[in-house]
Amino acid sequence: MDTSALLTLIITVVYSVALLFTIITIIMDTSNSAKSLGYILVAIVIPVFGMVLYFSAGINYRKRKLYRGS
Repeated sequence: MDTSALLTLIITVVYSVALLFTIITIIMDTSNSAKSLGYILVAIVIPVFGMVLYFSAGINYRKRKLYRGS
């Protein structure tokens, strides 16, 4: 196995794990099913930018902080 094939394999595995983590987070955090399906589609169709978009704009951090009490 040459270096480029190994690097491609590593990148694919890391991306797959990150995508799976993102999809699980979207499903657990979003109560509206249409909204969560939209975020999942964006995360899959636009690979890295979709994940960044969800974690920067899709999560309401103010609401989380309010419920946490701190």
